[in-house]
Amino acid sequence: MPITPEITKRLVLDRSYPQTVRALAEKWGPILGVDQSWILSHCYVESSNRPLVYNPAGKAWGLMQLKLPTATDMVQRMKSFGLVKEQPKVKEVLVKSWRGQGEDLLNPELNLMLGTFYLRLIRDSFKEKFDRGDHEIVAAAYNQGPGAVRKALRSGEFE
Repeated sequence: MPITPEITKRLVLDRSYPQTVRALAEKWGPILGVDQSWILSHCYVESSNRPLVYNPAGKAWGLMQLKLPTATDMVQRMKSFGLVKEQPKVKEVLVKSWRGQGEDLLNPELNLMLGTFYLRLIRDSFKEKFDRGDHEIVAAAYNQGPGAVRKALRSGEFE
């Protein structure tokens, strides 16, 4: 199911999101600079807010349905961007929960933190290169891969 503005508008926060997911979005959204509604929308669409879900076909784990190579890349980028040193909460979650295994991504906080950082990277990349950082573009890139969306934008397939 694609994330659309209509879906986001229909969701009533008090009924649609478990308190844990909302609390994590409220915590990590400001730290990582991503709108909390984006985080909540992605958790809902990707996993129906189920932290222990695993998709064997896509090899994707947890709330934000992260693949292990993507999660590993996000951990490395967080380190190279200095977030692990600058943000004690980031370091705390990584030290406590990250061993580099797929099962690690069943930890809701780790999964949401890494997925939120991935949303931020996608948003910033598309803002810089295409002057497009809107949720529709970011959601498409999150699901289809940034390369596929870049190609579609360049060819005019995606307006």
